[in-house]
Amino acid sequence: MNKRLSLFALFFAAVFLLGACTSASKIAPAAPGNLPPLPTPNVPDLNDVDDAIQRWQQSGNAHYYLKVDERSASGAVRRIHIVVADGTLRAALVQTRDGDAWGELSSLPFNEAKQYTVDGLLARVRRDTLGAGPAPVNLKVVFDKDAGWPMVINAEGMPSYTANGEVRLNREYGYTIATEIAPLLEDTASNESGVWMELSQGNGPQAWCDHLFIFNDGSSLYTDDCRQTTLPMQVPAARLSDLETLSEQFATLDAEDSEENLYRRLTIQGRGHGEADAETTQSAWEAADLLHELLSYPLGAGVTLIFTQQDEVFGAEMLRQTVQPAYLAVKAPLYGALVSPDENYLALSDSSGFQAVDMNSGEKTPLLIAPQDGSFYLPRAWSAAGRILVSQVWPDGKQSLGWVGLEENTWHPVPLPEGGETYGCDGGAAWSPDGALLAIAGGVQDSDCRGFDGLTLVDIASGTAEMLPGVSAVSHPSWSPDGTWLAFSLQEEEGLQRVYVMHPDGSGLAPVGGNTQGRADVPLWMPDGSLVYGLQGAPAGENGLYGYTLAAGEKRLILAGETLAPVTISPDGEFLVYFDGELQHVWSFFREENLDVTLKAEANFVGWLTPPPDEQK
Repeated sequence: MNKRLSLFALFFAAVFLLGACTSASKIAPAAPGNLPPLPTPNVPDLNDVDDAIQRWQQSGNAHYYLKVDERSASGAVRRIHIVVADGTLRAALVQTRDGDAWGELSSLPFNEAKQYTVDGLLARVRRDTLGAGPAPVNLKVVFDKDAGWPMVINAEGMPSYTANGEVRLNREYGYTIATEIAPLLEDTASNESGVWMELSQGNGPQAWCDHLFIFNDGSSLYTDDCRQTTLPMQVPAARLSDLETLSEQFATLDAEDSEENLYRRLTIQGRGHGEADAETTQSAWEAADLLHELLSYPLGAGVTLIFTQQDEVFGAEMLRQTVQPAYLAVKAPLYGALVSPDENYLALSDSSGFQAVDMNSGEKTPLLIAPQDGSFYLPRAWSAAGRILVSQVWPDGKQSLGWVGLEENTWHPVPLPEGGETYGCDGGAAWSPDGALLAIAGGVQDSDCRGFDGLTLVDIASGTAEMLPGVSAVSHPSWSPDGTWLAFSLQEEEGLQRVYVMHPDGSGLAPVGGNTQGRADVPLWMPDGSLVYGLQGAPAGENGLYGYTLAAGEKRLILAGETLAPVTISPDGEFLVYFDGELQHVWSFFREENLDVTLKAEANFVGWLTPPPDEQK
């Protein structure tokens, strides 16, 4: 796990690992004569093993397909296929691997196969934990956190003494088992495993490397024998519908293909009649390639959305789509928090003042002492140069803009344009990608707000501020990834609001998209330089979230809805957080669907945590 995520370690608790670190109550084998005692085996705690057994028994999994890859200490490799229905072993096949090639399937005697059912594997783990096996072993087990079945079992044989006092290495008793289990949706007396589609790829018919299974319930399982990867996922609803439509065109499809030493085999259990023709087969390959791309890598691995709600900091982990508190000490009320661009610090403002929390060590650095006049500090934007834009918010709602830094932890007022007294209305602010320039939008003036209503560009280093020409009533400025464009929302006559782009030197002002009705707002840049924005108040059917490509001048509807507004896009461009009425959702661009992560409207975005470049896919 990336070191900087230490404060959020609970976000990633996905499996229960019982390892060699666990203390064991085993007694080392006695040494003959005066020889020193042998090492004590390290094994899981028996209570944890029994808990896994209980979870498995309570799960009611009486119909399943289990694939076991077993490697013995001697180097022999076997793959065992088990089918259990109604709690009874129905089928057992085995393959052996010679080098990179798997041999033919052959029957495995049921008496031996029973050792490889889930019950059999759990019994073996318990036996070896108790030291009741043929030899003492070090034992490490990874259990599925919900069902309790063992995903990985690694046993290392321990040395022992022979009758004449010589040390014997019990290598024959060591083994490693990796398992994959899938539910069966039908009675499997005829050995039907509930597999809807299977795609296998590799260097040849005897050396298949990776496999994608899609089951009748819409779940999928991707395995890579070469990289020892196993990835269970759910097929997106839109892709599942496409596969359903395709499957209705035939009874079965079984095809093989090869290109540049890559062999592929595709099998689909159809929902129709007859055989698939050449055109349908080609469509099936295209669908399989798309599903393989979609389901063969852990989307969102290591990516966490950080937000605050009700005086607490939370993290929503994208891969497993879970939300966990950060257990970060906060002195209520919590006014705001913000993750630094390098993801090493968390700016935090609470009743004790404004401080920076080191994400590696948890150490806190005071930046501004809590005011005694009823005001508080609100972190607004953190630049790549290490400066934090801060608003001091007064009891009457008025704000003052300043900045602080880790090395310059004192209040510095933000420079004003010539003749200006205050920035007044708050339309949003954003640092340029290099942190050199700060764009401040004045927003719309009203009876409670007086100040600039245009777009100001501030150079902190030189202490200068200049208003860009030709724009007023601006909000939500946003910099393109290369720093050559500013996007913002501009209010026009009769309530029309459009998204515009402009170069930071004031040239190139142009509207985005073709909307001439409604309110286009909150433009956000994707890493590839395209834009995402929200449209509300337009005629029915036209509102929603849009993407826009500057070079082509083309827009596309991403998601339709009457009350949708963007909030933030993840640094890798995979996820979009957006408002929909009283809730905030997380949209996956790749999967083209919402994740199972929903935030309340009052939740405030803090930042993203992402894996380092060398850990990304």
